[in-house]
Amino acid sequence: MIRGRTRRGTTIAVMTALVGFALLAAPTAGQAAPQQTGNIPLNGTAQPVSITTPGETATFRFPGTTGEAVSALLSSSTFTGCPALTLALIRPDASQLTSVNTCTSSAFLDQTTLDQNGTWSLRVTPASNGTGTASLAAYPSADQVKPVNVSGAAVNVVIKWPGQNAGFTFAGTTGQEISAQTSSSTLTGCATYTLVRPDGTTLKSGQPACNASDFFDAQTLDRTGTWTVRLDPQGTATGNATLNVYDATDQTKAITLNGSAVNVTINKPGQNASLTFSGTSGQGVSAQVGSATFAGCPAFTAYLLRPNGTQLGSPASSCNASLFLSTQTLDATGTWTLVIDPVGTTTGTAQVQAFESADQVVALTLNGAPTNVILGPGQTGSYTFTGAVGQQISAQVSNSTFSGCTAYTLSLLRPNGTQFGPSVNGCGATAFFDSVTLDQAGTWAFVFAPQSDSGGSASLQAYTFSDQSQPTFDMDGKNNKLVIGRPGQNAITTFSGNNGQHIAAYTLRSTLGGCPSFTVSLVRPNGTTLTTLSTCTDNAFLDQTTLDASGTWKVLFDPQGPVTGTAVLQLYTVVDVHPTIKPGGPIKSFTTTTRGLNGHFKFTGKVGDVRTVTITGSTFGGCPGLVVSFVRPNGTVLASQSTCNKTLTLGPSTLDAAGSWEILVDPQGPANGTLIIKVT
Repeated sequence: MIRGRTRRGTTIAVMTALVGFALLAAPTAGQAAPQQTGNIPLNGTAQPVSITTPGETATFRFPGTTGEAVSALLSSSTFTGCPALTLALIRPDASQLTSVNTCTSSAFLDQTTLDQNGTWSLRVTPASNGTGTASLAAYPSADQVKPVNVSGAAVNVVIKWPGQNAGFTFAGTTGQEISAQTSSSTLTGCATYTLVRPDGTTLKSGQPACNASDFFDAQTLDRTGTWTVRLDPQGTATGNATLNVYDATDQTKAITLNGSAVNVTINKPGQNASLTFSGTSGQGVSAQVGSATFAGCPAFTAYLLRPNGTQLGSPASSCNASLFLSTQTLDATGTWTLVIDPVGTTTGTAQVQAFESADQVVALTLNGAPTNVILGPGQTGSYTFTGAVGQQISAQVSNSTFSGCTAYTLSLLRPNGTQFGPSVNGCGATAFFDSVTLDQAGTWAFVFAPQSDSGGSASLQAYTFSDQSQPTFDMDGKNNKLVIGRPGQNAITTFSGNNGQHIAAYTLRSTLGGCPSFTVSLVRPNGTTLTTLSTCTDNAFLDQTTLDASGTWKVLFDPQGPVTGTAVLQLYTVVDVHPTIKPGGPIKSFTTTTRGLNGHFKFTGKVGDVRTVTITGSTFGGCPGLVVSFVRPNGTVLASQSTCNKTLTLGPSTLDAAGSWEILVDPQGPANGTLIIKVT
């Protein structure tokens, strides 16, 4: 500025200054002269923006110095389009430092550091010759910077102006682990944590923190010097909070495989426990955590780190006081680390044990004495035997002390290592692996895998056998003795059957226990099953069944579970009787000597006839012992009635079709007997 000593000189000086400022704020070539100009204070006081003529801009001036941080917020905009306008920060030399576009009613120019001294401007430029109004405020957004004591008292975070950040400095050393936590936050939006090295570069940025309490998990410092925890509110967020910075360097101690429990104490948020042990490639290792006091769900995780610091496998997590890390096979030799990692800000204590959990491999003898299964936490038992193609095998677990449900699984592995068939899940003291037929020759193995986080014991027996297979000598009810000598063994009785033939099967006097005790199935010549029934008693009756194919059929007697014993099987060819009976005529008798035999009493009926069937003197036992039905000429049933007594009355029933009707007398169960029938 030119200073004058006379009134005229003063006037000249003022005019010179105004001309200079006009030149400074003049638009660049091709830009419309701003209609609205004014000053704007850096204290958040809003200034009205009003552009009524297309092509015009609004410019608001403020004094600024190099290194000063400012931000600006345009709100309540009525400008339209996308983008609707541009908010730019203009240097004293008329060049643009930065800008932001908006398609909405607001625009935020985040914290920007000025790089010149002089009069700066905020310029609002509508897009597409737009017009409208808005409100513009500018802020002094210099960061809040203060020291924080690591693991000391909390410091206050004060974000007064939009765009302002907070930086909290502390002395850190290489290898030290640092975590941070905000609490009691009133920030009106989210904020991002950044851990900044002494040279100003970023070590780690966290996910946006949007809650009243947020946590920045432990990070390992990679140099010594003055570090900064930087808190960057997103957008126009303002408010207060408290910040703690913690020395979260891991608790490190040795742990012995198969040794005593190690006590773990975590008293700083973000701190882990690193428990080291010597491991060898190929070695199996598992771990058990107990008496943990960590809060949350999940509360903590456990995992293994290789000697080079990389993680092996997936971590196990827990929501309660205990955790089991199942067996991991080490893939390197050296000093391994078992990490106990509390989730979030939780702290607490726990007891940790680590185990060398190499699989138990034991040879077992088929049809021999029980093999003892004794396994520690994480161990699996492999029980081997020599098998041949076509050989039948089963296995039984007894006296198990493994806890939980599922407590353990029992699987069968082929010589090539693949699993044969599904696993059996054990939830109690016993489990049974039913009969399978081997498809390879070589060394097979039953694999016993506990599912709980503790050890236990059990007994395992494996059996080999051939199913009892015998042809039936006749189909007139002769007794065929079935002998089940090994758990899992079946009995198969064959017979020659024809399509359309009716047969029945009666199994009785079984000495096998359990519920169900056994099943009886009728198997077609092609190996598919026509029908199956099961029982919890000592007998089962397969009522009259119509064969649907010709060839060699099978009756499969299949004990359920690891039972042995005997039973008797009777097979019948059933040929129903078809006598005639006259309504109102003499009584008829019905007698069976073949189990499953039915009576079809024929009579002629017409629509509207009313008929009643009376049964007396029935000796068929059971409940129901007998079912009697009116059957239409087309084979459908009009009405049925059952009885548990010696007598039965069906009807009166009104016939609804003309033709040859029948009364079906169907004894229930395997009983033979006699009765008297009359139709009126």
